[in-house]
Amino acid sequence: MVLISLLLSFLIYDDAGEKLLIRAPPQRVVSLAPNITDFLVYLELKNRIVGKTYIDRIQAENVINESGFLSREKILKLRPDIVFAGDINSKEDIEWMRKNQINVFYLSTKSISEISSALIKISRIFGIEEKGLLKLKKFLDMVFKEKVKFKGYALLIIDSKGGIWCAGKNTFLDEMLGIAGFKNSVDFFEGYKMISSEKIDFEKVKYFILAHPDILDDLKVYPFYKKMKGKIYLIQNWNYLTKPSPYIYMAIEELKKIR
Repeated sequence: MVLISLLLSFLIYDDAGEKLLIRAPPQRVVSLAPNITDFLVYLELKNRIVGKTYIDRIQAENVINESGFLSREKILKLRPDIVFAGDINSKEDIEWMRKNQINVFYLSTKSISEISSALIKISRIFGIEEKGLLKLKKFLDMVFKEKVKFKGYALLIIDSKGGIWCAGKNTFLDEMLGIAGFKNSVDFFEGYKMISSEKIDFEKVKYFILAHPDILDDLKVYPFYKKMKGKIYLIQNWNYLTKPSPYIYMAIEELKKIR
């Protein structure tokens, strides 16, 4: 049995360049990011999850609370075979787990290409490569199944607490806008930033897309809100819009329907 286990073992590198030895498909899994939980659910691995964030609506132990605090005590108690960490998790927590001989696999999902890569890596870890490829094909088919004509300039507002937060170039949200037929009006910066109203061309922007329903009430207090009237669009699948996972195809489908 030991010999068979050794023969079936393999090394895999995560997105931080750290290698991990996989001796057998993990049975006890902890997800430290809601989007990674979505990956596991998409690959039909929900029953393996023993630890999750407070946001995830599945049956498992909450290892990250509402303040974003990771319970290291719970991690040790759960004795996971593997812990999946993402872009939102701190380097300190990841290093602590590695020092305590906990298998950690870090996934970067900042683009559609990285989302696709994560699907392949997770399916490889669980020994379900064939299913993973089929799921990847389904994801890509849903994302790129139809070409959409150019609609105009759009501003996707992802948060409005303390200001207007938007996604610039080299983000998966920028890619999503392009796939849905829009030109991102704030592609003059990279990543995610808060911008002033002076940076918004209210005449050029024809679509103000809100990533969450609560943003609408926040916008109403701003003097420039009247310039946005009649051009605001609320995303119903907002839960899948800003989480980089295979389920973004649902939000893309909705974006494509905006006219």
